[in-house]
Amino acid sequence: MEIATFSACQQCGGNGKINGQKCPLCFGYRSYFFDNNNFLYWEKTVSYSHIFIREFKKVINIVINTVLVVASVLTMIVLFLILNKVQFEPRNFWYFLSQANKENFWLWILILMDMFLYYRLAYGGQKTKQLSRDLKSVNTYVKHNIADSLGQEVSAILDKSWLYGQHKKVFPVTAWHLLFALLNDKDIRLVLARLGVGADNIKEQIDNNLANLVGQFENQEELTEAVKNALLNAYFHMHKRHADHIAEVDLLYGLVMSNQQIKNLFYDFDIDEEKIDNVIAWVDINKQLLKRYQTFRSRSFFKPKSGINRSYTAIATPVLNNFSSDLTMMARSGYLPLSVAREKEIYEIINTIESSFSSVVLVGPPGVGKTNIIEGIANRMMAEDIPELFQDKRLVSVSVPLIISGASGGGGVEERFLAILHESAASGNIILYFEDIHQLVGVASQGNEGVDLSEVLAAEIRNKNIIVIASTSNKEYVQYIENSALGQALKKINIS
Repeated sequence: MEIATFSACQQCGGNGKINGQKCPLCFGYRSYFFDNNNFLYWEKTVSYSHIFIREFKKVINIVINTVLVVASVLTMIVLFLILNKVQFEPRNFWYFLSQANKENFWLWILILMDMFLYYRLAYGGQKTKQLSRDLKSVNTYVKHNIADSLGQEVSAILDKSWLYGQHKKVFPVTAWHLLFALLNDKDIRLVLARLGVGADNIKEQIDNNLANLVGQFENQEELTEAVKNALLNAYFHMHKRHADHIAEVDLLYGLVMSNQQIKNLFYDFDIDEEKIDNVIAWVDINKQLLKRYQTFRSRSFFKPKSGINRSYTAIATPVLNNFSSDLTMMARSGYLPLSVAREKEIYEIINTIESSFSSVVLVGPPGVGKTNIIEGIANRMMAEDIPELFQDKRLVSVSVPLIISGASGGGGVEERFLAILHESAASGNIILYFEDIHQLVGVASQGNEGVDLSEVLAAEIRNKNIIVIASTSNKEYVQYIENSALGQALKKINIS
């Protein structure tokens, strides 16, 4: 990632004004960064009064949110009392609501408070999403203050760095002030621990040598340009992570990227920007996994506990159940691991099946993660974070060795396999997964009348009776699948 820096406005000479009026180019902000049709600038005041106001706002917000949450609980209680009073009769309930009485007055007050709570919860998220879309669009001009993208923790770190400067009587706030305050954060300590560096050692070095590290500044603004540039690079690192707010790890990366002295400090520990970025990605992935796991588990609570779909149109599948594992039920119980960095492949599989109702085969070297991709799809199906075609369905992994073992001669294997395919097609809510599908090729009961199972499956796929996701290695695909009937029925997706 290239180093981004704010540029002083050439039109006003970095003063922000021309003839006493705001500069029309920089809008009075004196410096800016223009990228992707976005005018980015920094505007945030740090002082005792502003810190106090921000902290006071936080307390007020907590109080308001607490009152609104209590109001939503009271709404349910009042509603229950009124319904109980009218004996849960709808006509009596509507008649009661039309009357002027104390219960109705408090009910409508509580409903208004509930609506305000919904507005507070929904408006902020919608505003953030719209801004994110506008910032990504080349066709939309956006004037954006990157201070509005600071997360709560980073905003607090910025305030602490200013207070640290006040305490040490070393001003203005530089990248060293910011790094000192940042080293108290648990995520940053984790990053440095993974890199084999003690945060306390760096803090001690900064604290003992702050005046020498900072040097002399003629400009007595609250924040130096180096701090603003670090925050600008942190902003772009935030976008690289596809996050909504600048986090502590973004700030660390921004400081290392934009400040040569801090970069040299880490070079002394044999740590470069790439190593820091890799560990930040590791921390970020773990956070995403935890968040995704919590999302999947909370959503799976509403899924049926059995294999029957919610509309009860699916039929039971006793034969299939004997020779398979239901991956969606395993996902519901939290037994499946999460799929990491495979969004592109999952999207390609889903898009291929959805666009043409086609079955697919995943082809890649052994151990590349084909099964983990399937587990990722199962988790998404259980959370219904997936297109409608896959919702309310079961993803079932069929075991070919189980089908073959113990089958009697004279068509026993084919009979089992046809029963499985028939149940899957009749149920209408099943997607079959065959791991190492090349095991089906050439399999039949003993005797001349045996039918190749792969040809049976290929015929069902061509007739659009079932949806199949399969997997195999590159070698087996070329040797067994590519030129067979099964190879013509399955669309190949390469997994690298």
